[in-house]
Amino acid sequence: MISIIIVVKNEPKIIETIEHITTIPKPGSIEILVVDASNGKLDFIKDQYPDVKWIDYKSSNNKKITIPEQRNLGIRSANGEIIVFIDAGCIPYKTWFQRLTEMILSDDEKIVNGMIKSMNKNSFHDSIIKQYQNKKYLDEASTMNLALKREVINDIGVFDENFDYGSDVDWSWRAIDKGYRIRYVPDAIV
Repeated sequence: MISIIIVVKNEPKIIETIEHITTIPKPGSIEILVVDASNGKLDFIKDQYPDVKWIDYKSSNNKKITIPEQRNLGIRSANGEIIVFIDAGCIPYKTWFQRLTEMILSDDEKIVNGMIKSMNKNSFHDSIIKQYQNKKYLDEASTMNLALKREVINDIGVFDENFDYGSDVDWSWRAIDKGYRIRYVPDAIV
């Protein structure tokens, strides 16, 4: 099984993300988990997708930014041996899921990062695309478009909850320090 985890807080564009994920081709059985810190503000979306496992996240320490805590709750709640992360508001291309997971399913890669295209021209992400266009492996990864085997998490641990932002990059650096490689798949696009 493959678990797709989306963390969200007050982002109604998650409806577009879920809609695209539910309609694109997928290799095998999947589950979609949404870890929601919106305190019920997105229940109107939750009610439209009864097959999505919706997890209400309540901060126990009154932190405003709870992204790593939400990711970790998603991991603990997931049943899949492959974990996929995509950000709320991202729109996956039709072949995204197949391309993102096929290197793990058939080529024995452990961590795969896809391409992030921005709708805004001359954006920060467009400059990253140019920087990575000829690379096979990356020096860091974002959870905006990431797939990995659960065994990697079992080996290096979950996301550091001391971070507000950047826990995904920290996690990817820890993975590299342990000897893992991050395979870049430029045609796994969100």
